[in-house]
Amino acid sequence: MTKFLHAKFARSLLATAGLALALTACNNAEGDALGASGNSEVLPIIQPAEGQTWANVVSKTPEGGYVMGNPDAPIKFLEFASMTCGHCRDFAEQSFETLRDKYVNSGRVSFEIRSYLLNPYDIPATLLTQCGAPEAYFSRTEQLFENQSLMFAGLQAAGEQAVQQTVQLPEEQRFVALGNVLGLVEFFQTRGVSKAQAEDCLSNVEAVNTLVQNNQTFNEQFNITGTPTFVINGQKVELGTWTEIENRFQQMGARDQ
Repeated sequence: MTKFLHAKFARSLLATAGLALALTACNNAEGDALGASGNSEVLPIIQPAEGQTWANVVSKTPEGGYVMGNPDAPIKFLEFASMTCGHCRDFAEQSFETLRDKYVNSGRVSFEIRSYLLNPYDIPATLLTQCGAPEAYFSRTEQLFENQSLMFAGLQAAGEQAVQQTVQLPEEQRFVALGNVLGLVEFFQTRGVSKAQAEDCLSNVEAVNTLVQNNQTFNEQFNITGTPTFVINGQKVELGTWTEIENRFQQMGARDQ
C-alpha cells in the first residue's frame, strides 16, 4: 500500500478517537482441498419478482453488512473485505461479474459484504461506500476497488504530516479531513454522493464507533486473521481464490447439471 499504512500510526489515530482496533493483515487465505466428498443435487433456479433481477435486491443486514440477492437463497456467501486491501480488490476483479450474473441472479446464491477495518483509511472509505441508499453500495464498492490506487496516490501526495494533522481534530471532523486527504470526497462526488452528503456521513461519530465495534464482533465470531475472509452458510472456509469458491458453489448444487 504505502509507507504511511503502519500499525503504530493506525493505533494512534484510532486511540485519539476513543476507539480500539485489533489490526490484521491483508492476506490471501490458504485454499483448502474443497472439503466436499461429492456433489449435492442440482439446485433449482429461483425467479425474482416480475420485473426485477436478484442483483437489484440489496439491503443492509443487522450485522452491518450489505447483502445482494434472494434473501432465501440456499447458499449464503459472505465476504469480510477491507476497502484498502489489494487481495480484496483482486478478488472483486476476478469474481464480481460472474458472481452477480451467474450465481446471484439465479436465486441460488446471496452475496454479503461486511467491511473489515485493517487501518484508519478503511474508515472513511467504508463510510462513503455506505453513504446513501443500500442499492448503491455494491457499485460504489466495486468502483472504489477499481480505483484503489488513486486513494493511495492521494495519500502519498498529501504527505504524512497532513495525515497526522487529522489526529488533532475533533472526532466529528477527523474522518471528514482524512476523506479529503485520500481524495475520497471528490471521488464519490462524481458517483452520486454530494460533498455535503459525504461530509455528513464522515462526521457521524456513532457510525465510526459501530464500525469498530463490528470489527471486534467479527473477530470474536470468525477469528479473522486477514482479508478477504469467506464464510459460506455460516461456516468460515479456508478458500483463497474465486475458482475454489465457484467450485464449492457448484458442489453445493449451484450448477446446470
